[in-house]
Amino acid sequence: MRIPQALIFDMDGTIVDNMRWHAIAWLALFEDQGCPTTEEEFYKTAGFTSAEVVRHFISPDLPEEEIRCLARQKEFLYRFLYKDHIKPVPGLRRLLRDARAHGCKLALATAAGDRNIRFTLRHLELEKEFDAVAGASEVERGKPEPDIFLLAASKLGVEPAECVVFEDGRPGVQAARRAGMGSVAVATVHPPEELRGWPEVDLVIRDFREVTVPKLARVLPANR
Repeated sequence: MRIPQALIFDMDGTIVDNMRWHAIAWLALFEDQGCPTTEEEFYKTAGFTSAEVVRHFISPDLPEEEIRCLARQKEFLYRFLYKDHIKPVPGLRRLLRDARAHGCKLALATAAGDRNIRFTLRHLELEKEFDAVAGASEVERGKPEPDIFLLAASKLGVEPAECVVFEDGRPGVQAARRAGMGSVAVATVHPPEELRGWPEVDLVIRDFREVTVPKLARVLPANR
């Protein structure tokens, strides 16, 4: 079987185990705006853009400038809280080296904004590791729509069926399936047994130490 031509990584909850810190920041914002919710409800929107999260939990009718202002407040709080805790999910650097050794292209495809992307890559010292980066500012629709992954594949010059996506949330694996890509779910937020119940998932791992590029051949759509 052919190995993937490209690996595409979500960022939050996938290359860094940071969704708890996003949840803390979002829940504080919701409380401040008089719209309290639970961490469980927040996780259901994993993969949404910040604007989509604001509309979903606060109000769908807010002016665009107010939405941007609220999102900026949350993202500043998140970066302040998380900056001293950031580290890669175990095995990430080894998998990136393995991908390079096998000639795979690498992309980051995330619903995060540009500042959070720069923040994460800088603190992990991964600024030069990815051949392409696709962020929320470049697409109109967030996950579960496939736009972000299709954009990443286009930037890499690789057909979707030759790509494998790493994700932590169900909207993300749904987006990968809709894009015609293979999907690997990383058990950072959800336990492995829950992830295995998602019909869109091709493979479940606890972290990147459990996978190599040759093993990913079996989840590649081109090999089905």
